[in-house]
Amino acid sequence: MNRACLIHELNHLKVQTGSLACMGCQHEDNCGIKGCALIRAAIEQLEVIQGFEEWLQEQATSDKNQAMGDDPDESTQKTAGERLP
Repeated sequence: MNRACLIHELNHLKVQTGSLACMGCQHEDNCGIKGCALIRAAIEQLEVIQGFEEWLQEQATSDKNQAMGDDPDESTQKTAGERLP
């Protein structure tokens, strides 16, 4: 199961507080109408990790483009006819 699928399924499970899916973790007072506090915390952490990995991939792509001389800022500057410092 990939991370996106896991996040999706946890979002569905979090609203089942008090049902058989709820394990009675003693955090029920923090669940309220938003769903299970533990599952919401897990989702939040997974989304942070996913965002960081996407950012790393963007940085790697950007570094690769710059190494190959395909700097998007440079091409924009050439089109504008001026060079920014």
